[in-house]
Amino acid sequence: MQSISSETKVCDACRSAYYKWKRQNPDFGDLLSRIEEEELAEADDNVDMNQNNSMDSDIIDVAKVAITSDTNSTFGITQETITLPMNCTTSSHKTCCICSANMERNSRTVSAEDRDLIFLKKNILIPEGARCCSQHLDDDRLTKNAIDKVGPFSIQSKRFSSSDVQLLI
Repeated sequence: MQSISSETKVCDACRSAYYKWKRQNPDFGDLLSRIEEEELAEADDNVDMNQNNSMDSDIIDVAKVAITSDTNSTFGITQETITLPMNCTTSSHKTCCICSANMERNSRTVSAEDRDLIFLKKNILIPEGARCCSQHLDDDRLTKNAIDKVGPFSIQSKRFSSSDVQLLI
């Protein structure tokens, strides 16, 4: 059985299989309830500690951040993830992530180096695979004018694993 997030849509066959498994393993449901209660208690403790450390100027609003644990039951490996609200650009094959123009042709994918640079300089996440007009590039890198022009299109909740966070830092 595989862990999924609470927002994931599940078909009736999978839902029925889960309920059958849950009926056959009633002790596991009690264990999950206890773990969830402990995680909520720890989250409340963390909120109290963050309120006590209000002198930091870079405190993240804990109400908008969710920390979850995904367990791969086959191997018993737990990977904690964090969900953060991020300023994001558009990500489409037909819309430029820099100027939001409709592109018919001559679009190019924004390089990983440029995406990292934009994130570090402007706190705007350009999703992997996002495309831009070829006029914004010089030698396959974004021009200074294009970097200055980048703006957020929306705020999206993004899930990061511990290794993703280490890469961002």
